[in-house]
Amino acid sequence: MIDFTGVDSENIPYLWGEIEPLIISGLDYVPGHTHTSEDIYDALMRKTMQLWIASEDQVLLGCTVTKIFEQPQATVCTLVVTAGEQVERWEHNLSVVEDWAYSQGCSLMQHYGRLGWSRMAKRHGYKRSSIYTKTLRSTHENTH
Repeated sequence: MIDFTGVDSENIPYLWGEIEPLIISGLDYVPGHTHTSEDIYDALMRKTMQLWIASEDQVLLGCTVTKIFEQPQATVCTLVVTAGEQVERWEHNLSVVEDWAYSQGCSLMQHYGRLGWSRMAKRHGYKRSSIYTKTLRSTHENTH
């Protein structure tokens, strides 16, 4: 049976050696490359992000990292990065995150990820929207 659970921040240092490679692989698909694994670790330790893991027989299958954003009209839980193996076996457990987010006052879920996640997202009631990103540079930088 697959276990899917939130990880208390005091346990993150003990799991980080296993978690970090997954985080790094997933961050390649985050729009704008806004985080490093060190940024994620720091946010998890400060409790401004949350770590969720999927495991079976004490073998790590995958993880997701969430962050709650307060917006003027909604509190949003964002799946910042999700990565792992055999995702089709544990993706249904994302409902655990959704239930937790709702209990925290969230009314909207968002998920950043590669286009390959679209089928999984649709199966769980997510609607596809577009995020366009552009790296900003000073007008004084040499663009040649």
